[in-house]
Amino acid sequence: KEPQTIAKAAGGDFHKEIEHYCQTGKDVLSPTVRAGKHFLPVIEKDLGKGWAFSEYAFKGHEIAGIPFEGKIDLVNLSGYTLDNEGDKVIEEPGTIEIIDWKSTSDIAQYAKAGTALLKTVQMPAYGKLAADFAASIGLAVAKVRLSYGYFQKGKRAAEKRTAIFSLETVRRRWLDVEATVGQMKIVARMPDARDVTPNMNACSAYN
Repeated sequence: KEPQTIAKAAGGDFHKEIEHYCQTGKDVLSPTVRAGKHFLPVIEKDLGKGWAFSEYAFKGHEIAGIPFEGKIDLVNLSGYTLDNEGDKVIEEPGTIEIIDWKSTSDIAQYAKAGTALLKTVQMPAYGKLAADFAASIGLAVAKVRLSYGYFQKGKRAAEKRTAIFSLETVRRRWLDVEATVGQMKIVARMPDARDVTPNMNACSAYN
């Protein structure tokens, strides 16, 4: 593991704070997190016992032969969601939700639109794994809602960004990621970086 940093420690505390609230409903939230309390589900009250899983751990999976494991902040199989205003909304049948909690210095500048979550590696991968888990317990999944809950550090502001995608679309994105990982394995074996074909379109990707 990489050495612990102040930022990583703060991120871990932030997630523990949310997990405790979602599991117990006890409000010991910091001002930063309390700004988004309205869209944080108390699992048993809002989603139903046994139909949502906070900090859902997965392991034993692979992407293109590379081990893939981690934790999903919230897997919601209840058929309900809390929207950005905190209102409880009934989902279309066969819809599950994956939520990841994010802290940021500026929501307006850095938060992704809900539709952009499909382009990440993390969220469609989580969606695919959660859909497989749902199928293993007898739930028919047709759509996956991908959601980021953003909390702005140093300011009492929070926002939920979310969008729904067909399970087929999520699975296609998983295949795209798998293909990229396969290319990464090839590049990693090259003895000289000059032998790697450059992608000049990526030079400004993080400006």
